[in-house]
Amino acid sequence: MLIARFRKAWTDSFPRRDIIIAVDGVSATSMNAFSDLMENKRPGDVVRLTVIRNGLEMEVSIHLAAID
Repeated sequence: MLIARFRKAWTDSFPRRDIIIAVDGVSATSMNAFSDLMENKRPGDVVRLTVIRNGLEMEVSIHLAAID
């Protein structure tokens, strides 16, 4: 459920072609790894994501918010 909510928030705010490769500096090599890394995150947390966007690696910080 968290991942579905996160996907909605992500796709509403960021390009759909971003590929998440790390969360807070820890490699996210699969959807399961990403889920594990996000499991303890809560609304209000700031998460640093490393993404591939348009072929370039970059970091973006996102502020997690509750979705009603």
